[in-house]
Amino acid sequence: MYLIIRQIEKEDEKLLEEFINSLSETTKSFWYYPFDIGERRVEPNARNIVKMRKDTLETRIAIEDCKILGLAFLISNSKHPRMPSISIVVRDEYQNRGIGTRLIKELQFFADQRYNGIYCGVLKKNTKALEFYKKNYFQIVGEKKSHGMDAYEMRWWDDVDYHRKIEKLAIVTSITDKDHYKRHLEKSFSKVGVPYSLIKTDPHLPYTISYNSILKYKNLKDSKYIVFVHQDVEFLEDNWGKKIFELCDNLPDFGYGGTECRTEDGIRIGCGYAFPSKKRWGKEVKVPTPIQTCDAGIAVIPTYLFLERQFDTSFLWYPVHEDYACWVQYVRGLKAYALPLITWHAGQGHCRWIDEHLYSKVPKEERNILEERYGRRIYTTGS
Repeated sequence: MYLIIRQIEKEDEKLLEEFINSLSETTKSFWYYPFDIGERRVEPNARNIVKMRKDTLETRIAIEDCKILGLAFLISNSKHPRMPSISIVVRDEYQNRGIGTRLIKELQFFADQRYNGIYCGVLKKNTKALEFYKKNYFQIVGEKKSHGMDAYEMRWWDDVDYHRKIEKLAIVTSITDKDHYKRHLEKSFSKVGVPYSLIKTDPHLPYTISYNSILKYKNLKDSKYIVFVHQDVEFLEDNWGKKIFELCDNLPDFGYGGTECRTEDGIRIGCGYAFPSKKRWGKEVKVPTPIQTCDAGIAVIPTYLFLERQFDTSFLWYPVHEDYACWVQYVRGLKAYALPLITWHAGQGHCRWIDEHLYSKVPKEERNILEERYGRRIYTTGS
């Protein structure tokens, strides 16, 4: 039989129970250490592992002839949101046969496309695990006490800090009116100040479907931030792309940003001008300021976070970005910000389907869905 690496399924509970029962006390004691979900410590039994599929970001088992030989998964890490924690365990008699390496490579490949890297804690006395992670390019970045035991903090980055050094944007737009595009957005490309790639979505598709389709673009992986921007938006300052990095890199909890925003109290704030008259959107911000929601005209999103999200296609207009901003904050535990980027959103050149949808469906109906979903008053920028 061949060794198969695949995700955990609900039907694997009995196989997982047999696998866990087969582990020696020493292996269990080392494995139990990193088994935390957020702030909760979870007993790693078969039932919990199957249930945890909703809490984990990705799972893998190594299985041969209906027998689980190894288990690995990535867990959301509240202390390091851009760097999930990893947990790996291999059946005692199958250790040192390359199974753990195959499992970790699978999860490194998965994380490389979505996150800044992988975090793990390793007990100092667990020398075998320490050498295993070092062999797979993890680095010791600190020490800590956890549950009364001394441990190393280790992290893995693709190409050693690649994601910290990268300075490239992915700029996403749809062009329905070439005159508006040339008059506004195209003029901004000469002032970006950092490398970028331009991605054009299908203008005939609703926002959410277009956003989900963007996930297929391979050059997204080479960017650190995605800038969603309308064709009728113009950046009014030089090196605006460089400014995005300077602002967002210094916000450890950054999950979403824009220039036409609303606070938790519904107050309009931002640093953008809107409408043909160049009227300021709302109260000016000079530093990144926490907000509740943001308009779709300009939205800055960390690439790793966007790759994690599937957009709800039941939303076709205003709530698309509001839903995303709320998800970032109330589900992922990050923050949305009004960014001090000087822009002009001229408010021209909308797609025909947008106009038809805007007048055929009351935004309040979709806003009610958001309020029920997140348990609070939601202020959409279109309301």
